Amino acid sequence: MIPVAPVWRVAVLMGMAALSGYGLLTTADSDNTGVLLFAPALTTLSVWLTGPWIAATLGRLLIGRWHGPAALLAGRRLYENPDAPRRTSCDAVLAVFLGSVGMTLLPACHGPGHFPGEWTETVIIGVLVTAPAGWCAVATVMTSVFDRRHVFGALLAAGTPVRVLRRVVSMEVTVPALIAMWGAGGGGVVIGAVVLRLLGAEAVFGGWMAAPAFLGSGAAVVATAACTPTLRRIGSGTQSWPYGHQ
Repeated sequence: MIPVAPVWRVAVLMGMAALSGYGLLTTADSDNTGVLLFAPALTTLSVWLTGPWIAATLGRLLIGRWHGPAALLAGRRLYENPDAPRRTSCDAVLAVFLGSVGMTLLPACHGPGHFPGEWTETVIIGVLVTAPAGWCAVATVMTSVFDRRHVFGALLAAGTPVRVLRRVVSMEVTVPALIAMWGAGGGGVVIGAVVLRLLGAEAVFGGWMAAPAFLGSGAAVVATAACTPTLRRIGSGTQSWPYGHQ
């Protein structure tokens, strides 16, 4: 049975959607500026409050619908500790959100970029805006592995294959992070479009708006695929936290 979200969490989501939609439809009225400024804060709050429920739901689906030891381990951990993905992926989610806002504002604020010099400057700014999403996504995966090193070490000592634990990392860490990053990316585009309308401009929609989410997702997938040596070192008892905390 899929966990039912508490009524108050559903109310927060509905309130966020109603305020954002109302603001988007009535931005021409200056009296609604306060509503639009409040909508991003409510969006962030709703994601923070509903994240554990989403993780618990994903965990329950893995337990009930998927087969194999990796799905069972990841699903059980997500269901019993749904706050863990939110704690480890919050930096990446915030980076994707801010990057998406920036990429939505960039074409309008920097000009259309008809000349080669303008294109070069736009590309450089775009790289600077989106790069933090990739760094934070890699940090999300690696931090999650280190946070779970005692559990993974025990599982490895009990004979669990490294490839199974890598799939556990993918299901328990990467999949929730991908869902959160793409949701944050969509929210960033919406907020960016709202800000442009407040400034009297129109958003120029294009694939570049999804660059932070793409970069964050790709970095998370690559980091997951590359965590096999780390898991092996954990199993051998030679891996420690890089800053010396145990």
